[in-house]
Amino acid sequence: MGFFDKARGQLVTRFQEGASLKKQAIWRALPEWRKNQLRRVLKDSDHDGVPDRFDCQPFNKKAQEPKMQIDLSDEEDRILELHKIANRNRTKQESIKQMVQAFDADLEPKNPSAWGNRKRIGVNE
Repeated sequence: MGFFDKARGQLVTRFQEGASLKKQAIWRALPEWRKNQLRRVLKDSDHDGVPDRFDCQPFNKKAQEPKMQIDLSDEEDRILELHKIANRNRTKQESIKQMVQAFDADLEPKNPSAWGNRKRIGVNE
């Protein structure tokens, strides 16, 4: 007996498990050239760039965004959590993106020589 998977539009008769944590770690450790080789020869059901045998959710059509790595104080984390709940966002990352887009800020690089002639840039430019 199976169930109908609306995302794939087909009847699923057996449960498809994702890759183990060990297999996922192996994929992360592979050099980019080797990943490209494996992408050409191994099946990728959800077309997210990770072959099924290394994918934790091989039939998840939604591509995962890379996670933002930022350090927040406890107060900042509470504010962000409140914003996430109030705006019905699924992740804190979505809330951060909304907050950044809501403000028009000027950014100044710490190392202006790396930016060439541009000394000031705006977020909305």
